[in-house]
Amino acid sequence: MNCQYLSKAFAALFIFFVFGCSGQSHGHDHGGDEKAPSSPPGDIVLSGDQQKTLQITTEKVTRGPLKRHLTALGIFAASPQKETFVRAPYMGTLLPSPPLPPGTGITPGQVLGSIAPVADGATVESLKGSSEIDYTIWKSEQHTLKRLEEMVEKGVESRATLAKAKARESIARARLSTSWIKLRNAQNAQRGLPDARNHRLIKSSIGGIISKNNYSAGSTVQQGDLLYHILDPSTLLLRLSIQQQDLHLIKEKLSGWFRTHRQGEKHPLSSELAGHTLLPGVDPRTRTHTIIFTIKNPGGTFFAGQRVIARLTTLTSGQAVRVPLGALLQDGFFRIVFVESTPGHYQRRRVRTGMEDDTHVEVLSGLKPGETVVTSNPHELLYRNITSLMPSSAHVH
Repeated sequence: MNCQYLSKAFAALFIFFVFGCSGQSHGHDHGGDEKAPSSPPGDIVLSGDQQKTLQITTEKVTRGPLKRHLTALGIFAASPQKETFVRAPYMGTLLPSPPLPPGTGITPGQVLGSIAPVADGATVESLKGSSEIDYTIWKSEQHTLKRLEEMVEKGVESRATLAKAKARESIARARLSTSWIKLRNAQNAQRGLPDARNHRLIKSSIGGIISKNNYSAGSTVQQGDLLYHILDPSTLLLRLSIQQQDLHLIKEKLSGWFRTHRQGEKHPLSSELAGHTLLPGVDPRTRTHTIIFTIKNPGGTFFAGQRVIARLTTLTSGQAVRVPLGALLQDGFFRIVFVESTPGHYQRRRVRTGMEDDTHVEVLSGLKPGETVVTSNPHELLYRNITSLMPSSAHVH
């Protein structure tokens, strides 16, 4: 019952307010009945002069791709074809050579140092065993040769057989001599006395700049130890980390710019200038993908390990219904545009938008391709639309 009384009361107050306001002037007498508007409520009619004064321009709704932007962090890395790791070819002692500190320019084939072999205990024992075998073979060939010489003197064996035996004995003796030399060098090396005559030159396979130097004359290194890291900085790889949710934006053609943290200058970045490659897989920790650009660096402006920030631009593959950003207005919680229904007649229309770029925004509903929208100064129409909907009694004079 209370609800019914309240409803009737509110209805009575509403009727009183409407009819009371329509019959009063709120302090001003308009002097007679109001004229009916020449257009439906909400429509705005402008003459040609008014459109010029308000600088109203229009544009057709079209379909087309949208530019999408994404920001990525990255780092410069050396190209695998433009770097080399010079390692010790075997266990040995590094011989004195001119010092080559990091930053030194290197030409292809340049000598970086030399190494004399150093043998460990296992190597020495192996050479001992080989020498013993060679000695046994030589003693056997020597004994056979003496026996054949006696048989030739007695006329029992031919001189041709004796010549073959002499050749076999000479070969066995030469092999034994080589084994003894290797054993002696290994034993001296084991005692820390490398033979400088039995050394090997260490050379660079590429030209570039020494990035890291572990070469220390007189030190003993193991096989595979890093001696030099040499980079050719004329070409670097720019590795950018792309968030997984942005992966669908990576297309065949990309454009944009990058800059280092130390330099404010922006450098152009595009697929045409530096072809890009998307590496397979995703980083399980950061959930990012890696895209690589090849950057020409003839002046050595950039270096491996330098961090950068990049902004990439790509085009969406679909043909979206789109309008210029200038056509949109925010009216409360909604986005609206003004559509020119006929020349000089404009209607307010609510739209639902999607993706947007620097110049256009996608319209998901509310507009169709071919319709005409106001693209400059639509706020002038919004003001006129609001005032046209206000009752005349609400005007402030």
